[in-house]
Amino acid sequence: MELPFPELRRVQDGGQLRLEPRCPEAADVLVHLRWWAAAVRVDTGVPFDVRPADYRVDGVKQTGRYDVIGPDSTAGPFTAHDAHLYLSGIAAGVTLGRKT
Repeated sequence: MELPFPELRRVQDGGQLRLEPRCPEAADVLVHLRWWAAAVRVDTGVPFDVRPADYRVDGVKQTGRYDVIGPDSTAGPFTAHDAHLYLSGIAAGVTLGRKT
């Protein structure tokens, strides 16, 4: 799997950490989701990607649905909001798991 934004990294900016390069402001929803998947990879080490889902109702492809692709499985279809929440949950779970 070719990972999105392979150059993404955390950088020290004064007293704070931030992700660089930033997601382009004018980017479409898929680019924003793929950037967020890359951010989760940077923070957790777990590679994820987001792709448009091939989701159909009565044979008609539905737009605005996305699959989250991980190292061992694919989850979806999600709305953009739900895909973002799913990735955030993974990041939180990995972070909590490391603390125990």
